[in-house]
Amino acid sequence: MNILLSLVLLVLIAYLGSVIFHRYPIKNNWLNSIIYSGNLYIILGFAIGPSVFNLINHKIIDQLNVLYALVLGWAGFLIGLQANLKNLKRFRRLYYYFATSNFIAAFCLSSIFLILIFPLIQGKFKNIEIIILAAASAVTSPIMLGIFLRDHKVHGRISHLLQFVSGFDNILGVMILGIIMALVSNLTLFNGVSVGLLTIIIPIVLGALASFLYFILMKEFNKDQESFLLLISLLIFILGIALYLKQSILFTAFLFGAGISNLPISSKKLYISIQQVEKPLYILLLIFVGVSINTISSNYFILLAVFLVIHLFVILASGYMANFVVRKKLHLNNTIGLANLGMGGLSLAIILDFHLTNPSDFSNLLLFILAASIIFNDIGSYKFLESLFLGIQTKMEKQID
Repeated sequence: MNILLSLVLLVLIAYLGSVIFHRYPIKNNWLNSIIYSGNLYIILGFAIGPSVFNLINHKIIDQLNVLYALVLGWAGFLIGLQANLKNLKRFRRLYYYFATSNFIAAFCLSSIFLILIFPLIQGKFKNIEIIILAAASAVTSPIMLGIFLRDHKVHGRISHLLQFVSGFDNILGVMILGIIMALVSNLTLFNGVSVGLLTIIIPIVLGALASFLYFILMKEFNKDQESFLLLISLLIFILGIALYLKQSILFTAFLFGAGISNLPISSKKLYISIQQVEKPLYILLLIFVGVSINTISSNYFILLAVFLVIHLFVILASGYMANFVVRKKLHLNNTIGLANLGMGGLSLAIILDFHLTNPSDFSNLLLFILAASIIFNDIGSYKFLESLFLGIQTKMEKQID
């Protein structure tokens, strides 16, 4: 299969998947949560990839880098749109304290335990690869939480806090990824001097430049379609530069989205256009993850089991530590961290972003670990949320009686 037919196949799968999502909603909560976690599309991507039917081989995967970058960039752009300063100021400071301390604790504890334990099982790991895995595992899935709250019609302070955490730690995760990849990009000046952390300036400049150009040029376009094409063109432009310089695609696009969300422009029509392509591109992201997993060995499953145990402990511990920070004002259950056990598309996107600029057997392993662990973590998160809110409801009913 050539690259053109591969593109047609991928777009067709994404489109059909999007149609099915909208027209045939699944009423069973468990099956609904598994499908929304994206595992079916990841498996499908793996099946059409080099390891099984080879419909999309290694050569085609290399030629699809631009499309990979666009899908990743779109995910980062959507997260950036959430970073509107006026909207962020509406939330209580305690929410920020809880979410930030929870993310930092999860990221640091995951990094420490994975660095100590993973090399004992497979000694060729680099610390930077493990840190990327830690960053991805510290991010919560807003999709899983949203499905639960919608299906059970849950409202109240705790649900509001958890929704905030699942959105804000996505922002923190993308920012951490941008810093890490800036440090490891090995970009040097003409005289061979390493730029180091100053590399972080590159995505900042690109995001700011694209936002400014969009703000200036959109005034020249009268039709919504033209404005949307301008947006896509600028996004592809900055992502191409970021990919060439081995910077984080997610972070660069995030800065572009954050810039637009804070400019004095009407974003209502922009959001309508975004919603039309959001689901197909998300499905493409999941398929790309499956396609990018080239090999699976027995050792992978050992590392997966170890990761699941570490992740469970870390999420529980980080939630306890975050609760300690705010316990005088927010009286939360010490096991509240388990509500953040679920992982989603952004966790996969973080690994895929790193894999795109630093492809190796180890980044392939990281993709497998994240993709395979999502279903276990999502089910665990869903089960905990049921027990948490059922317990709250029972307690309230007793108080009424």
